[in-house]
Amino acid sequence: MSDISLIVKSEADAARERGDAARDRRDWAQASGSYKQHLSSWPLDSAIWIQLGHALKESERHDEAEAAYRQALDLTPEDADLHLQLGHLMKLRGRTDEAARAYVMSMRLAPTRLANRELVALGKDALAGKLLASHAPPVGLPHIYLQISDFCNYLLSHKTVSGIQRVQLGVIKHILAMPEDVQHRYIMAYSDESGGQLWAIPLAPFRVVADYVSGADVEHEVLKRHIATALDGAEAIRLRLGDTCMIVGAFWGGGANLEQLLEWNRVGAQASPHF
Repeated sequence: MSDISLIVKSEADAARERGDAARDRRDWAQASGSYKQHLSSWPLDSAIWIQLGHALKESERHDEAEAAYRQALDLTPEDADLHLQLGHLMKLRGRTDEAARAYVMSMRLAPTRLANRELVALGKDALAGKLLASHAPPVGLPHIYLQISDFCNYLLSHKTVSGIQRVQLGVIKHILAMPEDVQHRYIMAYSDESGGQLWAIPLAPFRVVADYVSGADVEHEVLKRHIATALDGAEAIRLRLGDTCMIVGAFWGGGANLEQLLEWNRVGAQASPHF
C-alpha cells in the first residue's frame, strides 16, 4: 500500500471512529457526517452504510436512511439484521407491506424472535408460523439446550440474583467460560410464557448480561436493556433426535410447560430434571 493510500485509510478510519463515538452519545448529525466521510473513501463498507442508515433514521431523514440501507443490501444481501432494520424503517414510514416483506426475508435468513414478533404484530401470524416450521435444525453432533427462561424472567423483575438464581448464574458462567470446541454444543434457550417455540440466545450478548448482573453496581433499566438485546437476537430452535433440554430453574415458569415437554418427546429430545 502506497503512502497516499495509507493516509487515506488512516483518515477514513478516524472518520469511522468519530462516527462511532457520536453514535454512542446519540449525536446523530455528527455520526452521519463522519460516516459519510468514511464512505467517501471506502464505499464498499457495508457495516458503515448500515450505521449511516441508523443515524439518518434517528435524525428522521427517512429517505436518506432508506437509501443507505439499500446501498448496504446491494453489498450484503444475505444480512438478516439489515433486512430487519429495513423492515423497521418501512413500518415507521407506514409502508407495512414492504415492512412485512423485509421481515420475511430476515426470518428466512435467520428466524429471530424479534423478526417473528414484528411479523405477528403486522397480522402475519400464519406466515410467521410457516417460516418457523421451515427452519432447518442444526447439523453435526446433538446439542444440549439450557432452558433459562426462568432466569431471564426473574431478572426482568429483579436486579440482583438470590437463591436458585445464583445457582443458575453459576451454571451459565461455567458454560460461558468453556473452551470453544466444547462450548459450541451448549446453547442457551428461551421460550415465551406461552410455551412452544424455543429460541437460541446468542452467547456474546448473553455474556454481557451475565457479567453485568455479577457486578457490584447494577442498574435495573440497564440490565433489562441487555436482556432485551440478547433475547431479540435469539433464533428459532428445531429440536431433533439426540438433543437434550435442561430446564435450568422453575419447571412451571417461562413457558417450560407440558406442551413444550410433549413436543420434545415427540422429536426424540431428552428433558433433564430441573433444579
